[in-house]
Amino acid sequence: MIISDEHQYVFVQLPKTASTAIEKELLDHYGGQSILLKHDLYHKFERIATPEQKRYTVFASVRNPMDIVASHYYNLLQDNRLSKRTPKKHSIARKLWGTYRTRKRFDFVREVEGDFKTYFLRFYKNPYANWSIVDHKRMDFIIRYEHMQEDFSALLEKLGIEQVQPIPKANTTKNKAGKNFMDLYTDPEVIQRAVNVFGPYFREFGYSFPEEWSGYKEAPGMERKYRLYNRFRSFYWRRVR
Repeated sequence: MIISDEHQYVFVQLPKTASTAIEKELLDHYGGQSILLKHDLYHKFERIATPEQKRYTVFASVRNPMDIVASHYYNLLQDNRLSKRTPKKHSIARKLWGTYRTRKRFDFVREVEGDFKTYFLRFYKNPYANWSIVDHKRMDFIIRYEHMQEDFSALLEKLGIEQVQPIPKANTTKNKAGKNFMDLYTDPEVIQRAVNVFGPYFREFGYSFPEEWSGYKEAPGMERKYRLYNRFRSFYWRRVR
């Protein structure tokens, strides 16, 4: 998480949303300072913030979850990813669950020899959500990964800050370079599953499926399931992780 008392902003860094690149720009050029852990959420900041800091402009970045899933998948194809462990400061529950979850998916990708369809259908059955659902209603501004440069410029204008330079890319997934994540979503069974699991999140965060997918309809009850699951997810991400 990044804060600037000079420019009165708080940047909530959500994983897989170019938050590292934005972080570097804020630290190097726009008076930012690191606070708490990198991916801590806003409600943790509220516990330590002064009354004045609670009035700062709060922003975060989001990304098409289909792209996030593709990025996770490409990461699993890289052996050295498993050498990265959850930081010691995180809760025991998160460390144990994170290690188990990653190992399980890593082993499965090896078992199916990198077949994305088999991997996706195995691990993505329920409505998708990520940490963005926890504090998103508190955000004053959202930077979309898909047009990060334009949104970052608009943010600086909102803050009354003159932009120094475009945001350089940082922390990219190496073996994803040059590949379009949509290339993984071409099989009809994969498309239907994607419509089911991503549909509710898409509606909440303003994303849309390709026009050529218009013939695929979301399964009944996914929106209700999404809302129900998110109650438990929010509790876990706020109280346990």
